[in-house]
Amino acid sequence: MTAGRAERLTSRIGAVSLLLGAIVLVISTQLHPAHENPMDNPAVFREYAQSGLWIAVHLGQFLGFLLMIAGLVAVYYSLATRRDAAAAVARFGLATAVTTGASFTILQAVDGIALKRAVDAWVSAPADQQVASFAAAEAIRWIEIGVASLSFVLVGLTLLLFGIALALSSVYPRWVGVIGAAAGVA
Repeated sequence: MTAGRAERLTSRIGAVSLLLGAIVLVISTQLHPAHENPMDNPAVFREYAQSGLWIAVHLGQFLGFLLMIAGLVAVYYSLATRRDAAAAVARFGLATAVTTGASFTILQAVDGIALKRAVDAWVSAPADQQVASFAAAEAIRWIEIGVASLSFVLVGLTLLLFGIALALSSVYPRWVGVIGAAAGVA
């Protein structure tokens, strides 16, 4: 396989990954139970405990996000072969994309698995263990909120860096980079 052909294949795989990842992420997020006030932990925990799709939703979000990271890795490779500012910025974008993927993996483990197990334990706990079970679920919830906060800061930084790299490159239309950078700032 020639270098040009391999680069085109990587770009196509990346484009499909980005699009498929966005679709999977949107669909799985739409299925996520979120009808209760997010700061009303007893109501939220009951809603989560009643969800039969909880783990599937979070695995879907995880898969969608990893597909999007794969797409960004392909974008990096399309920019990295050049010797310009876009390639330099894309290197930092790659580092943040990998870090974001790791952070999102941790988020899904905490939110998608640990929190679900904790709220299920609280709902089914005997009366004398309800307070302790609730406190354990609430502690996991605060960890989830903390990890989510940092994860989404990393998402923004990743989009900002890739947006700048795309805007500086001659490979993609400048407007694609401007939209990416604006999404990262937002």
